[in-house]
Formats: sequence, C-alpha cells, structure tokens
Amino acid sequence: MRPRFWYNTPFLLVDIRDAATLETLRNTVRDEIQATGKRLTELAGEMGVSRAALADFMAYSMPQDSTLERIGLWIDNSGRERRKPRAGQVAITLVAEMYPLRSRARVRRLLARALAAQFRRDGRKVPPWLAEALEG
Repeated sequence: MRPRFWYNTPFLLVDIRDAATLETLRNTVRDEIQATGKRLTELAGEMGVSRAALADFMAYSMPQDSTLERIGLWIDNSGRERRKPRAGQVAITLVAEMYPLRSRARVRRLLARALAAQFRRDGRKVPPWLAEALEG
C-alpha cells in the first residue's frame, strides 16, 4: 500500500498528490484526442477500459484503480509524454471534486471563467492552462 498525504479540513478530505496525478492523466488523454481526433470509444478500446469508464474519468469522476492502471500503462507503453498540470488546474479540480459528479464539469467551467475574468480585470494575460480549462 502506498503512503498517502492528506489535506484535511472540515469540508475537504483529498489526497493532493493523487489529484495532480489524475489531472496529468486527463491532460495526456485530452492531448491525444486533440492531436489524433480519436473518439473516446476508440481510445477506451486501446486502453482496455470501457467507454463509460473513460468518459466518467474525463468528466472528473474518481476512477477505479484498475482503470487508472490501464490508462497509465497505455500512456507509458505508447511513449506519450505525460503533461503535468499547473497548480491552478489541480486547485480547480480539488474544488470541483467537492460537488456531485454530474456538477463537476459545470463547476470547473464556472471557476475557470471567474479566474479568467479576474486575470483580465487585473490587466494580465489568461495563462494557457486556464484558457484550456475554459474550453473543457
């Protein structure tokens, strides 16, 4: 069993390292979809997971360990580079995970819009990771 490092408040009990790992895997799958135009069904078949499992994972659900292992193996065996997330991506994910699965994508978009609006009000350029979150 691997050691876990928990951030614990009355409202949040999350393994921060795992959240970053999940976001890295999602980024890599997202990059593959954008680069190749493959559909989730096709990618899921390559990974050895169901389309529903991959769709739920991309919609910010907490997947089963076997699904994570298969996605990780697919990335490693294919030679794809894992794109690590920015701290802001992980923060948005952590907040969104406090909501029910059906609301997470919407909450992520709302948080991303609010952050982007603040960057613009401050006269700053919206960073690429945030622009990507606005699209997703």
